Amino acid sequence: NVAVIQREGQYTFYADGIPILTAPVPDLTLSEEIVHLPMLFVPQPQRALVLSGGVGGVLNELARYPLKRIDYAELDPLLIQAVSDFPTPLTQAELSDPRVVVEHVDGRLLVRGKMRETPFLPRERYDLVVLNLPYPSTLQLNRFYTLEFFHMLRELLAEEGILVIGCPGTLTYMSDELRHLNTMAYHTLQEAFPYVRPIPGDVTLWLASPSDELVEASVEELVARWEARPLETQLITAPHIRLRLDQRYVDWFWASLGETGDDAKA
Repeated sequence: NVAVIQREGQYTFYADGIPILTAPVPDLTLSEEIVHLPMLFVPQPQRALVLSGGVGGVLNELARYPLKRIDYAELDPLLIQAVSDFPTPLTQAELSDPRVVVEHVDGRLLVRGKMRETPFLPRERYDLVVLNLPYPSTLQLNRFYTLEFFHMLRELLAEEGILVIGCPGTLTYMSDELRHLNTMAYHTLQEAFPYVRPIPGDVTLWLASPSDELVEASVEELVARWEARPLETQLITAPHIRLRLDQRYVDWFWASLGETGDDAKA
C-alpha cells in the first residue's frame, strides 16, 4: 500500500501509512549523519548496501564517495516505482548513478538471497550497511530488527564494515519508551556483533561492527580522516563531528539507559 502526497512541490512517499522518504528536499540532517558518521570508521569504503530510505538523500550522500557499487532495496519495491512515477532532480540523479544497483525485492529477501550466493567473496562484502527504516512498530518492520537478521547482516560485512541503524533518541530527557527501544536495539546488536557504539542525538545512530576500530578510534583520528576526504556537505564539518561524538553525551546516554557501556567492547 504505497501513497504519494505532494505539497508545494515536496513529495512524501508512504508505505502502509508510514512516511519513508521525502524529495526533492531531503531530511538533510538524517541523510548526512546516517552516511557520513559511520563512514568515519571505514578507512577505504568500496561497497555499500542500503535497505530502505535510500532515494531522497542517502544515495546522494553515498555518491560523494568513490564507491564501486551501491546495492539498494526498499521496504516495498513499489516505492521505487512510485519514485520513478513522481521524479525530482534529486531522485533522478540518485537512480541514474551507474554504481547504484536497484534490487526490486523486499530488503530482507535481498539479504537472504545474498546469503545463499556461493561463493560470497570477501571483496564483495559491504563496507557500510545502512538500515534506514522507520522504527520497529509493525510486524513488517520488526523483521528487520531481529537477532537473526543482524546475524545475516554481519555475514555480509567486510572485516572493517559498519552497520548503522537509527532509533528515536534525545539529549535531554529519556522517557521509558525511548529507554526500552534503545536498550532493545543495543542488546540485540550486542548479541550479533562484538563491537557496538551509539551516537546519541534526536535520532540515536547505533553502529555495529566486527572490527574494534569502531570503539578504539579517537575523535581526533576520525576528524583527521574526515578532513582528508574531499567531500562537500552542508551539515557535517569537523566541529559537528566533535559535537556529535562528544564523550559527555555518550556518558549521559549510557547512564540514562541504565547501562555502563563497558559491554560495547568485546
